[in-house]
Amino acid sequence: MIYFCGEKRLISSEIWKECEIKDILEYFKDKTEIQIDCETEGFFDFKNKILLLQLGDTENQFVIDVKCSNCSSLKDLITNPKYLKLGQNIKFDYKFIKFQFGWEINNIYDTFLAECLITNGLENRQLGLKAIAQKYCNVELNKEVRGKINKVDYATDEIIKYSAEDVAYLQLIRDKQSIEISKWEGLDNVLQVENDVTSVLGDIEYEGLLLDRSKWLELAKKAENLTSTYEKDLDLEAKNYPKLKKYYAQYQGDLFGNEFAKTTSIKWSSPTQIQKVFQALGLPIESSSEKEISKYQNQYPIVKKFIDYKKQQKLASTYGEEFLKHINPQTKRIHTEFWQILDTNRLSSNNPNVQQVPSKPEYLACFITPEGFKLVGSDFAAQELRLITEGSKEQVWINTFNSGGDLHTEMALRVFDNLKKEDAKKDVEEAYVSGTKVYLRGANPRYIAKTLNFMLAYGGSEYKLANVLGIDVESAKKIKDKYFAGVPDLNRFLIACGEYGKRNGYIRSFKPYSSIRFFDNFNSLKGLSDKEKYKILGSIERASKNTPIQATGAIMCKIALVNIKKYIKENNLQNIVKPCLQIHDAIYCYVKNEFAEQWGKIQEDIMVKAGEIFIKSIPVKSDTKIMDYWVK
Repeated sequence: MIYFCGEKRLISSEIWKECEIKDILEYFKDKTEIQIDCETEGFFDFKNKILLLQLGDTENQFVIDVKCSNCSSLKDLITNPKYLKLGQNIKFDYKFIKFQFGWEINNIYDTFLAECLITNGLENRQLGLKAIAQKYCNVELNKEVRGKINKVDYATDEIIKYSAEDVAYLQLIRDKQSIEISKWEGLDNVLQVENDVTSVLGDIEYEGLLLDRSKWLELAKKAENLTSTYEKDLDLEAKNYPKLKKYYAQYQGDLFGNEFAKTTSIKWSSPTQIQKVFQALGLPIESSSEKEISKYQNQYPIVKKFIDYKKQQKLASTYGEEFLKHINPQTKRIHTEFWQILDTNRLSSNNPNVQQVPSKPEYLACFITPEGFKLVGSDFAAQELRLITEGSKEQVWINTFNSGGDLHTEMALRVFDNLKKEDAKKDVEEAYVSGTKVYLRGANPRYIAKTLNFMLAYGGSEYKLANVLGIDVESAKKIKDKYFAGVPDLNRFLIACGEYGKRNGYIRSFKPYSSIRFFDNFNSLKGLSDKEKYKILGSIERASKNTPIQATGAIMCKIALVNIKKYIKENNLQNIVKPCLQIHDAIYCYVKNEFAEQWGKIQEDIMVKAGEIFIKSIPVKSDTKIMDYWVK
């Protein structure tokens, strides 16, 4: 039955009955679960408000007109951890309720997140409530009403019914999802972490990041000017290629003898035109994407210059003056939004993407701290390499980590003949590649070994290695073979991961929190040519080597976030420590000046303990910095 709590109606309805807040409290006093949802004026922006608050279970749903109701007595119902709160994409509701009432939802089950885990990796999955209600309950929800709420009286019969349905099926969906979750050992543990971390991510989005607007604007103008310089350099470079003659400008000066800035007709920002330009050079490409053209950058200097230009252009556009539009006018801060579960279980950030903010010190320095606060950042030291070590039980790596040695130096000594330890560490140009003077773009041996550690451990081929290091494929293959000859257990582990994915069509992360990633194209192998199969199986193999490490690292970070919030709450530190960013393997908090040093040690310890759930054969380490602005 649907109940409506709001302004008294003169006309009775066959769809709903009237109720009061006290009736809702009475109904739920002996319950253990509440289904929850909000209808709002729009997306969360520190200005839009809640219009209707829906609470309920499968039998009864209560729709509350918050404008006409005193909701203060609902606080215990919403915040009491004895109640499991079921929602669909509940982070949305979490921020609205925190903003409007000052309450925090806890003890969460999100049907949206559960569906993300059950279908992870599948391309054509449907994650909205309409789709999963149809999938699990065989009911058709009418979602067309949503657009009417701000245009009409939002307490019409149609809207009340629509709102009630948003909390009518969540328990049934959860029960059916639980059956699917139980089919995969350890996936229930992952779901628990994802549900628990939802409120922490909601807090981070709510807190936001403080940006020095004037400093950022200066950088934006510099980036824009530099982009123009890159275009002029590309124009000049194009004139070194006779095959591009048709693009040369017909004349170079004006009436006063000044040289025009533009000396070709090429629009370097146009992907379509650049594809034609490179095809005119003879490149057999189907697009001008970096992935497609990068293999030719050593052969054609113009390709390398174009790749550098595209990076600069992205810097000037994505992180230029337009970026300042993301500063919220109410809070004067930037509030990113997280997509919680990528294929690899990592977070992604958008509106804006703060995970891809340029790592150049001058850009990071624009992210400053509120008055009276420091920025405390802790990251897992060599998280991915330690996880690979744990998974492979590679003795060379275990011994290096346990002895406190440097893994990149150790591998440089094993890969490059005649290399002394002191040379491997030098930040100067060395020339040892199998005793020859091939020199890999002037990089030092430790840097090269570091590149090898990260790239080859994720299934990188000799072709990619050749491209990255600027050498021929044959030399790259020799380096790769020698690398793996020195770490046989690591090689066996990666091969096993790759074969598992190709054989089963999915891959999993480390126990006891075992997420799953399906390979959607696995089921399309039948009927394909050998060449097409080889290509698909190659991509599955590479992802199968990468995903267990990425996904386990993501779970580590999420467990650490959950425990950080738990510590803050248990010790009443809500006004002293405020999580403000999670990026890759690092967690950042705004912390009161006087507590920053102490909190740095606490945060570091919490992260190490999260890592020790998975890594047991070598130490887990976390490095902490206390900053006035963001530093990597």
